[in-house]
Amino acid sequence: EARKYPEADAVILRRRLSYTLGSNPAIATEQEEFVQILTPEGKHYGDFDVSYSPPHEDITFQDCEVLRADGKLVRLDPDAIRDTHEQSVGDYQKGQRKFFSLPGVGPGAVLHVRYRTTWKTFPLPHVSLEIPIGQDLATVEATVQVSVPKETAFHFAPDQIDAADPVLKQTTYGTTYSWHFENLPAQERELLVSPGQRSRLLISTFPDWADFGDWYGRISKLTDEVTPAIEAKAKELTKDAKGDREKVLALFNYVTRLRYVAVPLGVNSFRPHAAANVLQNEFGDCKDKANLFDTLLRSVGIEAHLVLVPRFSQAHEGIPGLSFNHAISRVTLGDGVVWVDTTDDVCRFGMLPPGDPGRKVLVIDGRTNALTQLPAPDPHEHVLKVRGEVDCSGPMDALPVKLNATALGYPDYELRTTAREAKEHAFTLPLLAAKFRPVAGSFALESQSSTSVAALNEDFTWRAEGTCVGLFARAGGGGLLRAPFWLPKEWDLALHRRKAALYLNQGYPLTLEEEFEFALPPKAQPAILPGVMENGTAPLRWKVEWAKLGDDKLVARLHAELAQGELTVAETPVLQKQMRELLAALAAGASLPA
Repeated sequence: EARKYPEADAVILRRRLSYTLGSNPAIATEQEEFVQILTPEGKHYGDFDVSYSPPHEDITFQDCEVLRADGKLVRLDPDAIRDTHEQSVGDYQKGQRKFFSLPGVGPGAVLHVRYRTTWKTFPLPHVSLEIPIGQDLATVEATVQVSVPKETAFHFAPDQIDAADPVLKQTTYGTTYSWHFENLPAQERELLVSPGQRSRLLISTFPDWADFGDWYGRISKLTDEVTPAIEAKAKELTKDAKGDREKVLALFNYVTRLRYVAVPLGVNSFRPHAAANVLQNEFGDCKDKANLFDTLLRSVGIEAHLVLVPRFSQAHEGIPGLSFNHAISRVTLGDGVVWVDTTDDVCRFGMLPPGDPGRKVLVIDGRTNALTQLPAPDPHEHVLKVRGEVDCSGPMDALPVKLNATALGYPDYELRTTAREAKEHAFTLPLLAAKFRPVAGSFALESQSSTSVAALNEDFTWRAEGTCVGLFARAGGGGLLRAPFWLPKEWDLALHRRKAALYLNQGYPLTLEEEFEFALPPKAQPAILPGVMENGTAPLRWKVEWAKLGDDKLVARLHAELAQGELTVAETPVLQKQMRELLAALAAGASLPA
């Protein structure tokens, strides 16, 4: 009954997933789903897009039918389902998709789709799968069944979903594990939610992480051969370097600038391409660039190893297998270790880009047999400093402003990304305005300049001149002067009522250090300044203060420190309260007498 799901356009009545693990075929699956359409807007759920991975995987559709609201059954011939090929780059092969639309879809209709897939040979020596449980739609009933041969190691864990222990059934084949779920809510679609927030069942038949690491080491072993071309390139790039750190930095700057081809780690793409080929092609995916970087480093005597990363997700100690969708490098410098991601060409050396920090990773070095955790980001390393000069000596309706911003860590990454996009698409806007906004007035740009996007050895700086409108509000003969402090735009979205935990700044902490200086008219009457306002508790510590500089200048300062960007459900309302208090403090200003 549609009234039971007042906000839904459709609902999954029943969903059945069955997996049989074996040797011939390696994996056989059957997936069946009944979906009821509730509103006219839900008709798009009659369009299906199913991915699969030939030539190893075959897919066969058995039922594609619609029971219309008037009781008529309409079927689609499975032979009419067409293939859509993903475009490949060189030998970087991508998967294929089956796309089809069911006929007669409308409110009240029930859709039924059933299909089978078989992996004749699985590209791993053991099976490692992620089975999605939660869906965009609410689910009335769902079952998952996994059958495993006798004497096969089997690890499983529900992730981000409460699940009872499976029901076990012994057969002559082996053991069947069954999970049953009822009344699953739709996955939250709120803004500012972590990309990795999805409910799933993880399964693996790898004995342990040592076994998985040995296998990955074997398949990637010959890809890191130091050829004469690689040795020559490394010597050329490091000829002026003074010490190992400068060598690492020189090679990092070279590899990050190579073109990235988006083929993530997955069943179609485990083994890195040979480093010599990546050097010659001057492009590669994440593991190709990391492998080339490691090989160049080894050619100049610096130890480096490939690292598998579950970007925006998480690997689990008890589930050995392919939890990974990304690759970076671990570099040994002196007695310490540096984690380096060469994928993104706007990410500076020393920073891990979005989705990497805090993840549990596997180092492929022939010795490691357990997961290692990447360091969490430090608030003091992710800083935006803004300095402004506001000329209040003339008419107060439009005040000339000079701005200077310096960014470290994630703000540096964010501003470089904005500057690159602005250049590629030839549009002009204040670079800071792409992700931040002034809390008072509006800024109209006249001119700006910034650090080159490719200058990864410099902190990103931005300078701008323009006018601010709306900083001064008249009252009687005087008025209120406010400071145009810049706050992240997503903080406005964060204030709305929500159910899910907040995910801000792509998971990074953030420190804001801002100062605005106001030049007053000569012989102006003394201003009345607000007192110091502050909050000293996490997750958002802040302090706002005004002061006089001599007889003709005022200064307003803001310090704000967001301890972490990935909050819990309990921390979210606390942060929202602190944000509201900060905005109230920023609304105060200097009273200028007539």
